[in-house]
Amino acid sequence: IMNLKKILKILVKQAYNPDIIILEWTEMLLACSNIRTFFPNAKIVASEHDVTFLSKKRKYEVSQNFRKIVKYFDYIKMKQRELELLEKVDLAVTHNEKDKKLLYDNGIGRDKIFALVPYFMKLKLNSTYDNKSNKLIFYGAMSRPENYLSALWFIENVMPQLHNYIFIIIGNKPPKELMEKSSNNIIVTGYVPDIIPYFSDALCIVAPLLLGAGIKIKILEGLSSGIPVLTNTIGIEGIPARKGIDYIECNTAEDYIVNIKKLSNDEDYANYIAQNGQKMINKSFCINDSCQKYIKILDNMTR
Repeated sequence: IMNLKKILKILVKQAYNPDIIILEWTEMLLACSNIRTFFPNAKIVASEHDVTFLSKKRKYEVSQNFRKIVKYFDYIKMKQRELELLEKVDLAVTHNEKDKKLLYDNGIGRDKIFALVPYFMKLKLNSTYDNKSNKLIFYGAMSRPENYLSALWFIENVMPQLHNYIFIIIGNKPPKELMEKSSNNIIVTGYVPDIIPYFSDALCIVAPLLLGAGIKIKILEGLSSGIPVLTNTIGIEGIPARKGIDYIECNTAEDYIVNIKKLSNDEDYANYIAQNGQKMINKSFCINDSCQKYIKILDNMTR
C-alpha cells in the first residue's frame, strides 16, 4: 500500500486524470479506498478472477484441528471485507456466470456485475486424437498448492491401480515432495516451453483439484484441445459443460480408474467426449464477443 501511494502521488502531480481504474484480483480491490483518495472522480472496476472468499472457504473446509479454526475466521473476515468493497465499486467483473450468481446471492446488485470470458489459449494440436496412448497429463503452476497437492493425490490414490499408464505432470517449480515421486511411470517435467507435444500424445487430461475457486483456465484449454478431460466439481466450476457428454466427472479415485480404462477400450466414446468438449468451448467461450460487450459497458460508464 505504501509503494502504491507513492506511485499515485506521482501520477497526481503529473495531472493524470483517469476516467476508469480497473483493479485486477481481489488483492488490488483491498486498495480501493486508497485509490479513491487520489482519484475521487474515477469509476472503479473490480476484476474478480475468482471470488476469494470461496477459495478461503474451501481451505477452511479441508483443514484440521487448530488450523481449521484459524482458516474459518480467515474465511469469514475475507467474505465480509470482499463484499463490503464490491458494494463500493462501480462495476464488478467476474470470469464466469457461476461467480456472478454467487456475488448476486450475497447481496451485490445484478446490474453492477458483468461476467467476462477470461483469456485462455485455444490449443491447436498437430495431430488428431488417438485413444491408444497410455499417457495421462496434468498441468499448471506446480508451485501452487491447489496443483501439486492434486497431483500428489492422483499419484497416491489412482496410479497404483493403473500399472500400464504414464502420468505426466507439467508445470514450473514443482516442490521437492512432488519431484521425489518421479519414476518410470510418473514423470515430473518442470517448466516446458511448449505443451502442445504433450497434448498431441496423450490419452486424456486429468485434473483432480482439491482446492481453488473460480473458473480454471487449464480446464478451458484442455477442453479446447480436443482431448477428453476428467475432472471433479471444483475443476469444472463455472464452465457450462455437461458431464458424460463434454467432459467426464470424476470425484473419487475409482471414478478415474474406471473412466481412464474405458477411454482406452472404447474409441467411439473417447472421440465423443473429446469432440463435444471442443465444440462446447468454441460455442460458449468466444473471447472477442465478450470483450466487445465489456468495452461497451466501460464506454457507457464514462458518458
